[in-house]
Amino acid sequence: MAWGSVPAILAVLIILTIVALLTYFVSTVAVGPYGIVLYRVNRAKWSDFTTVNQRSFLGLPYLIVHRTEGHRWWIPLYLAKLDEFHMAVLANAPDANPLREYVDSRSQ
Repeated sequence: MAWGSVPAILAVLIILTIVALLTYFVSTVAVGPYGIVLYRVNRAKWSDFTTVNQRSFLGLPYLIVHRTEGHRWWIPLYLAKLDEFHMAVLANAPDANPLREYVDSRSQ
């Protein structure tokens, strides 16, 4: 390996580290009494959810959530604490909510 390529390799490693850190800190799903906050930016009330379907993209599981307002959401199911996500949905979502119905069907 030539010495000239070492700075280029270091630059690529630094960029990959920054992207990984940003992905870790931004990629969150927060469940609360009023709805869900996805990626710290997108907010939806429980009443906004119309249908929920599970899909796989590149081998990773997602929930495709159709909403009354805005674009559909792809909620990742490869969360570090998937059980806590399910418990939070059951504790906060109304009974007739499609996301709650999905979690109910998974917990039986």
